[in-house]
Amino acid sequence: YVPEKDQRTLIEAMTHVVDDHSDATLYVVGGGPLESDLENEIRERNLTDVVHLTGYVPDIYAYYTAADVFVSSSRREGLPITVLEAMAARLPVVATTVPGVEEVVVDGGTGRLVPPGHPRELGDAITEVTGHTEPLGDAGRKRILDSFTV
Repeated sequence: YVPEKDQRTLIEAMTHVVDDHSDATLYVVGGGPLESDLENEIRERNLTDVVHLTGYVPDIYAYYTAADVFVSSSRREGLPITVLEAMAARLPVVATTVPGVEEVVVDGGTGRLVPPGHPRELGDAITEVTGHTEPLGDAGRKRILDSFTV
């Protein structure tokens, strides 16, 4: 949980997602110095039943298996390994238009891309993708197999 990953925008986006999907749940996997700030944000937005901070986990793959959509709210990335892993796990990706991510995710083809720091647009994209997970996830997996190697 660091400023570059901008999980605060993701948490705010969930306020919009639950308007359309009251059963939505978000697991923010990771850890870092902003954990208590993010916990406060979750409480202030009354999302304690919706948003869960996992802290560091030894095996992220269980979360990929359980998820319907992978979301990255980053303001900066290199080559986003978690995005590649999520696509390989057949998850559609909602992410931000930052270098690295833009080279991996095909907007409208393997997921959705939105500008960083825009919680409403991020929430809308999550809601939109939720209705099309299988074709986007399959396209993402194919893109990984066709275009990326170890």
